[in-house]
Amino acid sequence: IGDIFAGFSNFIPYFLAGLIYLVLFMMGILLCGVGAVVTMAAALFIFPLMVEKGLDAGDAMSRSFDIFKEEWFPLIVFSLICYIVESLGNIAFGSAVLLTLPYAKCMTYVVYKQLVPDAEPLLKEAEEQTETTDEKEL
Repeated sequence: IGDIFAGFSNFIPYFLAGLIYLVLFMMGILLCGVGAVVTMAAALFIFPLMVEKGLDAGDAMSRSFDIFKEEWFPLIVFSLICYIVESLGNIAFGSAVLLTLPYAKCMTYVVYKQLVPDAEPLLKEAEEQTETTDEKEL
């Protein structure tokens, strides 16, 4: 049972990052909506950076903004595509979100892996265990 709730040990940093993102997004909406799209693109990699690199909310946001500065236009277009994909799930009264939201998050992770070359694979431990098991079978 302890494994089920193990992820909650990092709840506060993730909650703060989400709150900061929400405040920035709302400020962007107040700036005629254009700021919301830019904020969405600039903050796209906050959570992957927190998970993979173990950064706190401020450092992850800073690193995400640095990545955004290098590739600002493609990231804005990509954020709009993700928003459209996620919105398609809401058309069917939210039930299709079970398909479109994970798909959009997987797209985000692929872009993250391309723009952050020193990123470790999330499933590295699982891959190592599979390789170890395969070697034992041989």
